[in-house]
Amino acid sequence: MWNGVRIRPAPRPGAPVCRSAQAAAALDLRSAFQIHGRGYYWLTIMAVRAARTAAGDFLAGRHVLGLATSTLVTGISFAALLTAWKEPAEPQRARTGS
Repeated sequence: MWNGVRIRPAPRPGAPVCRSAQAAAALDLRSAFQIHGRGYYWLTIMAVRAARTAAGDFLAGRHVLGLATSTLVTGISFAALLTAWKEPAEPQRARTGS
C-alpha cells in the first residue's frame, strides 16, 4: 500500500509457464506408467486448473490484455476448440453372415 493505493506488481510469465509444464507432466504420467484411478484424475484436475488460473491471471493483468479483452480472447479460443474437436471414429465391426 502506498498512500492508501494498493500497488499491484506487473504480471510475470513464469507462473503460467511452470504450471503448464506441471499439467503436461501430469498428463504424460498416464501414458508413461499406465496410471488410472481417482488419485490420478484429481492430480490432473488440480494441475490443469492451476495452469489455467495462472494463465488467466497473467493475461488479465493490467500490463498485458486487461480483464475485458482477456475474457473475450479466452472465450473465443474455447469456442474455437469446441467447434474443432472431433471424436475418434468408432472401429468398424466385421459383419458375420447369417
